[in-house]
Amino acid sequence: MEISCQHYSHFYVMCGLSGSGKTSWIANNLKGFEVISLDQIRAELNGKRECQKKRGQVLQLAKLRLKRALAAKRNVVWDATNIRKDFRSVLCDLGDNYNALVTIVAFQQKLSRIYENNNKRRHAISYEVLEAQQKKLEWPWRSEAHRMLVIGEKGQDLLRQGTFL
Repeated sequence: MEISCQHYSHFYVMCGLSGSGKTSWIANNLKGFEVISLDQIRAELNGKRECQKKRGQVLQLAKLRLKRALAAKRNVVWDATNIRKDFRSVLCDLGDNYNALVTIVAFQQKLSRIYENNNKRRHAISYEVLEAQQKKLEWPWRSEAHRMLVIGEKGQDLLRQGTFL
């Protein structure tokens, strides 16, 4: 008996430094998906997306929204840097617990391009924050999710591993 992937929700976990194009890629490729953005939730709770206060509340609200979306079998994307494996593992495990089809979307770009993109952003972050992100980056393993996409500097697919029927 063949089971179609259409009976499951799709859960996308972004992975990339700030300014690597995650939010733009989502807008161009995941229309109709529910977007859970930590920046947006920080703005809701703190008045500013860059404000790191209430970190625990931000994550708690984001996870609650994620669980509700997955329980309702809605397609959802987690829009945050997710540069550490332990952060991604929590999300991928949640997706598995709700029988979602989990895809990690990793953004691979030259650092010079990321710094350039950051300087053009409406909400640019400091050089020091970007440098700290780069040092903490743990590139995702294919085995972390059902599927993995690697996206290049112009939003193009560099690699697609894993498939859904």
